[in-house]
Amino acid sequence: MTWVIGASTVFGYGIVISDIRVTNEATGQRWDVLQKAFPVGKFIVGGFTGNVSVGLKLLDSLKQFLKDTQPEQDECWEPEWVADEWCHQARNIFASEENRNPNVGDTHILTVGISPDESTFGNGKVCVTAFRSPSFDPETVVGGNRAISVGSGSQVERYRESLEYLISDPNLIYMQGEIGNTGGFAGVVANMIHRDVTLHPVESVSPHAHFFVIRLGQIQEQRTEGMPNVATNWNELLQELTPTGQTDTSALVADATRSR
Repeated sequence: MTWVIGASTVFGYGIVISDIRVTNEATGQRWDVLQKAFPVGKFIVGGFTGNVSVGLKLLDSLKQFLKDTQPEQDECWEPEWVADEWCHQARNIFASEENRNPNVGDTHILTVGISPDESTFGNGKVCVTAFRSPSFDPETVVGGNRAISVGSGSQVERYRESLEYLISDPNLIYMQGEIGNTGGFAGVVANMIHRDVTLHPVESVSPHAHFFVIRLGQIQEQRTEGMPNVATNWNELLQELTPTGQTDTSALVADATRSR
């Protein structure tokens, strides 16, 4: 089970929050052991839920796609164009994996990217996109204080309602964190989610998370306090799990129950 969140803000930057839990579907064993969201291009962060091996392959594919067609030094990606172009590769990769293993299960990708827009506060337009297997057709929200989350963690009613309230901030309480502190609202959102998961735990959702702020020209990464060492790729994950006796790598998932 896992929870990956992407959000846009009225301050012209985006947010990604991703937990680190991996589950063995066959045995029910769980470990806080894997980073599931990474910078993949200028200025885009991607995360995954679902089959761990396939999810990491899809993120590698997106990163390579952006690397192969780098924009000029003073330019960045148009996230909506990236979503429309890359989704075909994602669909093909997943279909190939599914042919080899019909039990591969759902795998979803979430991205948050930013491009210039002088009409917005902060001169940045934030685009949040979810790609859900098997079609990987982009589901996108742009601008405002809006969020998409993927993974079965977003099926937890308390967590889902908390996220919606934090992002919409109807009483303008949390956005005050931005006063004198660029990115402060994002920090408040991440800390409040960490607090909620810690105080009201669900056994298959980790309270530890990676937290990214995506703005024009910069991606900042932070971690929740007390996070253990985690793997950042497939080989590192296998090394981390070897001492636990884990052998069935096909059963490793960061669960991707459909949600929005």
